[in-house]
Amino acid sequence: MKSLFSKILIFILIIVLAGVAYYYFKKSKTNNVEVKYVQPTAINESVDTTFKNDTYKISFMYPGVWKSQDLGGDKNITEPLIAENITYFIDPSRDDSKIGASLKVLKYVLEPDKKIKTSDDWYKYIKARSDQFATQKDLIDEIGYKLISLDKLSDINGHFVVRENYTRKDNVRGQDFYVYAGNLYQFIFKCNTDTYDIYSPIFDKVIKSFSTY
Repeated sequence: MKSLFSKILIFILIIVLAGVAYYYFKKSKTNNVEVKYVQPTAINESVDTTFKNDTYKISFMYPGVWKSQDLGGDKNITEPLIAENITYFIDPSRDDSKIGASLKVLKYVLEPDKKIKTSDDWYKYIKARSDQFATQKDLIDEIGYKLISLDKLSDINGHFVVRENYTRKDNVRGQDFYVYAGNLYQFIFKCNTDTYDIYSPIFDKVIKSFSTY
């Protein structure tokens, strides 16, 4: 009887922690630097500079004209789903508050019992969180979030990838890439809806260059 009671308590604890974890997982969508996405007079489409981080052992290419920005107090979001902001770039247009596009990269440590063996496992994991987010009507209304698609992509350098396409208020178009490399690496791209067709190939080049070492 005691064993059964313990199992019930553990199950309840897991449910509670999962809910709190998801809050932090999606918090990255509402806790970014406040900027206005505008249409630049010119967009440099060259993805020619390497970002490398020896702490997280990841690298990827990005446009060298983009500027790195300080993430300030949002550098670490801790338990229960440990997350860390790795870097944040903007494509400056007129000033640092009116930009063409942005890229934020985060790492999330998955739940200890989470087993991802296939790309289908990874898609189901991200899809479950997307479905859960869809139930948060107040938050969705607040940020003007509308899901366009959630797609399983081809593996990138041996890593499973899911892409989320969406729009937000203020004419913002977003693409989030969820990369499985032992844990979750989330690439959050945003731009103005009117310039999405130009920036989208840049976003693709960046994510396809992702690798671990």
